[in-house]
Amino acid sequence: MSLVNENLITAEEVMRRIRSRLGMEQVSVSSVTAASPQSASAAFLPRVLRLRASIGVKQAYVVGELLIYDDVDFISNAYQALFRRAPDEAAMGFVNALRQGSLTKVEVLGQLRFSQEGMRHGVHVDGLLFPYKLRTWRRKHYVGPVLGWLISLGQLGRLFDRQASHMAMASAEIQGCRDAANTLAEQVEERLLSIEAAISQLPSSATVHQLRSELDLHFERISLLEALVEKHQERLNDASDKGDQLRSELGSQSERIAQLEADAEKHQERLNDASDKGDQLRSELGLHSDRISQLEADVEESSAQLNGLLSNRNYDDRGLDPLYAAFEDQFRGSRDLIRQRIAPYLDFVESVGAGKPTTPIFDLGCGRGEWLQLLRDRGYTARGVELNRVFIDACRGRGLEVIDGDAIATLRTLQDNSVGVVSLMHLAEHLSFIDLIALIDEALRVLIPGGGLIIETPNPENALVSRWAFYMDPTHRNPLPPDMLRWMVEARGFMFVEIARLFEGRPVDVADYLQDDIPGALVVNELLAPSHASLDYAILARKPAAA
Repeated sequence: MSLVNENLITAEEVMRRIRSRLGMEQVSVSSVTAASPQSASAAFLPRVLRLRASIGVKQAYVVGELLIYDDVDFISNAYQALFRRAPDEAAMGFVNALRQGSLTKVEVLGQLRFSQEGMRHGVHVDGLLFPYKLRTWRRKHYVGPVLGWLISLGQLGRLFDRQASHMAMASAEIQGCRDAANTLAEQVEERLLSIEAAISQLPSSATVHQLRSELDLHFERISLLEALVEKHQERLNDASDKGDQLRSELGSQSERIAQLEADAEKHQERLNDASDKGDQLRSELGLHSDRISQLEADVEESSAQLNGLLSNRNYDDRGLDPLYAAFEDQFRGSRDLIRQRIAPYLDFVESVGAGKPTTPIFDLGCGRGEWLQLLRDRGYTARGVELNRVFIDACRGRGLEVIDGDAIATLRTLQDNSVGVVSLMHLAEHLSFIDLIALIDEALRVLIPGGGLIIETPNPENALVSRWAFYMDPTHRNPLPPDMLRWMVEARGFMFVEIARLFEGRPVDVADYLQDDIPGALVVNELLAPSHASLDYAILARKPAAA
């Protein structure tokens, strides 16, 4: 018995160590009375109550009702409101994103609300869509920084109110932790006194070990509360630092605004000076205009005299415009037939997305304007280019927009990437090789990325065309074989170049192929094949999207 007592520390030694750890050296064993079992069993640790209750289930919310929560509470209430259920493991991704600052609470609400599950429940959140879209645009590469700067400047006034609210909330939570810690300390002290009295009455090894375990548990709980208080104090310090940073940024923005106002005044002064100079130039322009009018009168008089001298000279090319227009009417075909032939090109125009005011269609050598009229009837924006004055007057008489000029020269006046489709209906065979290459190059330049090129020309694969039909037009130069023209267009930089052999509205009156079982059919059919080829073909190509 004495050996057991020597191995056990005394009750006084246990209490001395406890008091040393808790700072209670002044409390002695003799001055403590045993606590009643009823008071000991009723002791419990206080809890830090939440300052906001969980959000209730409703069919509609205002976005501010959800934004008042933070961290895990925010995600839990957002899932409960929008999904009608508790968060799952995937919800921790949103918690981490909020803590890292990669997502805002508005973006989290927007992603949840407009997800498949959120759309299925259809809970309305008033005031969410616009700020969510703003923050989505804010992450775009070019417009995002400017939009973010404007949003920050617009919200700067409310930022300090929200900061003060958050700091007050954090202070309230810290005060709650302090009160809970004090209450816990009082309960621990009371329990220790009870334990001290119990130890003095039951100085057994089992009792000492039990008390040690109980004390360690209380010490761990106290450490947790101290860590919680320290964490809230750090958050309060961070909020204070952010407030100082925002005040500094506000000062910088105010200086920038002042600088912009000063620059605006300087620009206004320069604008006033330019206005004065403009008035002076208008006055001088009036004098020059009078002089030009006089010169024009002199030029007209000289021109009349020169025309009289040249009246007996040979016709120039434009003097034959009426003759060529009559030739087209005789051999080209009716307007309805031509519209039938060119109608398939509408699908190509639609696939390119051309024909808008910003991406018009340019028809070079538009002739009588059948293609322009068809495009206008379908709601597309199109312009023609033509040298024959008879054709120009006829097109304008139908309300079509036609430019009087050379095709290549007109293209050279256009800006890069400004045209949706360039079309040449039976113009290529009238051009020299150099002019054809120049026209293809200019078309590539003016077309928008992905824009289309259409070149329709007679098909020399057809025996009738290559033998005599091509040479019916005295202004034709050379037939253009399909494979040659396709390669030429592709070599100049176009992509997706294809040959479309055209049969629509172009009946071929030739003998039918012989049945295969007729003797000599193979040879005869090979001889007939060139006569069955299409009368016309078209090259359809696209400008590379990255060009």
